[in-house]
Amino acid sequence: MVITKALALWLFIVGVIWALVAAWINLLMSGISTPIVSYWLLLVIYFTAPFILIVGATLVMARWHSRIGTFLILAACAWLTWLVAPDYIDLLHPKPPLQAPRPYLFLGIIAVFVLAADAAAVILFRRVAKPSNQALQPTAGRSNV
Repeated sequence: MVITKALALWLFIVGVIWALVAAWINLLMSGISTPIVSYWLLLVIYFTAPFILIVGATLVMARWHSRIGTFLILAACAWLTWLVAPDYIDLLHPKPPLQAPRPYLFLGIIAVFVLAADAAAVILFRRVAKPSNQALQPTAGRSNV
C-alpha cells in the first residue's frame, strides 16, 4: 500500500505543478492580449484537468473511492499527454531555415515528466483495480446443531 500512496503522491505533485504552470501561463497571456473566450470559460479550460488529477490522487491516498480516483487520474493524464503531444509531433518534421532553434532539453524534461506521470497512472490503476480474492478465501465451517 506504500507504493500506491507514493504513486498517488507523485501524481498529486504533478497536478499541483500543472496547476501552477497553467496559472503562470494564464497570467502571462492575460498581460499580452485579451482572451478570445470569456474569462470563466478560460479558467475552466485551464484548471479542470489539474483539479481532476489532484482530486483523483487525493481519493487514492485517502483510500476513499480509490477506483473512481484512478479513473479520474487516467483521464487527467490522458489530457496532459494530449496537450503536450503536438510539440513532439512537430519535431519529426525538418526545421525551416529561418526558424529559431528548438529547445530540445526543455522538451526532453517535459517528455520525461509526462511519461513518468502516465506510467504512474497506469501502474496505480493496475494496483487499485485488481479484483479482490477475498471471497475465494476458505472460511471456517458452520455447525447447524
